[in-house]
Amino acid sequence: MLFTVNEYLVSAFSLLLHAFALLNLLHCDFTSFILLLAASFYATQTVDKFITIKKSEKWYEKYFNNLADWIRLVSLFFVFTSVYKNKIKPIHGLLLGVVLIGANIRYTSIVSIEKRDGQKLDHGVELWTKLFDGISDNNLEKIKKISYPFKERLVAAYILLLISAIHFF
Repeated sequence: MLFTVNEYLVSAFSLLLHAFALLNLLHCDFTSFILLLAASFYATQTVDKFITIKKSEKWYEKYFNNLADWIRLVSLFFVFTSVYKNKIKPIHGLLLGVVLIGANIRYTSIVSIEKRDGQKLDHGVELWTKLFDGISDNNLEKIKKISYPFKERLVAAYILLLISAIHFF
């Protein structure tokens, strides 16, 4: 094999796809924008799955992937809202807020369960899980089950649908 594909290379490729998607949005090519954005989300999901299977030995790889996620979210927000500032309505913000809060509740419940099972968490995540410390294990499992529609992959699909709805309507 000529070279090894590491997860941070796939994450960097995902950032590149995302950048080209935003350029296509700025040049009014919505179809290419959606296709590149979906490919970027898929590459991100691949990296996340790989990281859960094979824990990284290098501390900076995980942080690079987290930073890349934030870069994608913030840049998408600012570019999309500047291009579609006249078409975005309060209901769109409300829908996005519901999706993001649901995803946050699901993530926090999953991480709280992992913490109770004895897994070591990052300091910031461990502080965040203190919000769910008073909830019993049984109720945490119920919250996880109820919040299934807010899995990370589905949240990406919801965001793509919301973006498409804003564009077409």
